[in-house]
Amino acid sequence: MKEYFGKNIRLYGQTAGKTALLIPAIKRMLAVKKSHSKLLDVGCGNAYFIDIAREFGFEYSGLDISQDMLDWARDEHPDGKFTLCSATDMAKHYSEKFDIILISMLFLHFDKKEDILKTLIESKKILNPGGIVVIGNPHPCFDSYMRKKIFNQKDV
Repeated sequence: MKEYFGKNIRLYGQTAGKTALLIPAIKRMLAVKKSHSKLLDVGCGNAYFIDIAREFGFEYSGLDISQDMLDWARDEHPDGKFTLCSATDMAKHYSEKFDIILISMLFLHFDKKEDILKTLIESKKILNPGGIVVIGNPHPCFDSYMRKKIFNQKDV
């Protein structure tokens, strides 16, 4: 996860698989909910999805564990709402509830399945009744970043 801290954050970018597959799928999911709903982007990084969320009429909030990524997000979106915290204990940082919780490209960074479960349990605590959790991870065969991370392919 060193790419999400320090000077390395400016190397972060969207992969071809994410741009071609994941983002259109997330847009389809966002179209299902009413606008003027609240969206929480878990592991928001540089707040890549803020403009997409706003395009669909959502009130956007983001959280991340990297202060460096949140600083970048605030530089790009000074009017955004961002919280520094871990996804595994996020509920204690929010008194409000959300209509959509977006978890994109986060689970592949967890070392333990328990962290995935904790994140889902925390999501449920701050999700409005009838709300949805959108989990996005492109299939590894479509994304070189994931093939390198998951399968340890050195040629990627």
